Amino acid sequence: MDCPLVNRTEEAVDVEFASLVASAVETAGSPIDDYYEHTRALLAPSLRAFPDPDPVLLQALFLGVVSAAEFFYRDLLSRLIRICPLAQKAASPRTLSLGAVSYCGQRLGLGILESTSFADPAAIRQWTKTILGLELKDESSVSSALEDFGRACQIRHAATHSRGHLGEQNARILELESNTLQVLNLDTIGFQQLLAICHNAVRAYNRYVFEGIVQRWIDKGVLRGDWAHDKTSWTSLFCVTYSLVDSPGTRVAYHAWRQIKAHAASSARAQGFA
Repeated sequence: MDCPLVNRTEEAVDVEFASLVASAVETAGSPIDDYYEHTRALLAPSLRAFPDPDPVLLQALFLGVVSAAEFFYRDLLSRLIRICPLAQKAASPRTLSLGAVSYCGQRLGLGILESTSFADPAAIRQWTKTILGLELKDESSVSSALEDFGRACQIRHAATHSRGHLGEQNARILELESNTLQVLNLDTIGFQQLLAICHNAVRAYNRYVFEGIVQRWIDKGVLRGDWAHDKTSWTSLFCVTYSLVDSPGTRVAYHAWRQIKAHAASSARAQGFA
């Protein structure tokens, strides 16, 4: 049957995908500072070029922000698996394919986490407990920040999968009217509020994880209040979590360690480590 054309016919497109990628290099900065830098590099040129951006551009920019936040959680957890003996022990029963081992190299944590979506607070909770042994309590400020992030990710879901149209589940989670279809209509103020939610969740989680691991390391004798013993582990953890962008505290690992020295030494004596 000779049907009328309703659009142009398709054509063969030859793409050399290898030319579209480059080898990834782990930065020297912490995952939280990598997140800040990526979002700054993403937003600054676009918002300078378009001082009054339309809703479609803001949707696209927000996708980049959430992507950066997702990678922050993935990156931080994978680096902690590498430096934390307790996390290594928890991760050791996990099965990895030979391909993942070859592909990820030293970043095996990324292979463990690659099938997880960190746009879901439940996944963040699960992996934080499974790998780090830290439980996010419902009433905590970090839990509230992550729940807000999860709601913001409903906006991301609509922008990613349905051109800004919210599905019933998106609308229900956001507590919107469910008797009529909803579509995103971001403005600059709304975008800034969503950006603040993402930044807030990243900050809250980074601080919570640092404090929680420090306490676990003290409880398990990883930190003993003796700099010669603690230096390597403490410095690794401090560098992975410290933000040069927004931390009001000291950037010198030793000076920061002195703040927990007495507590660590007391715990070590009580446990017979010192």
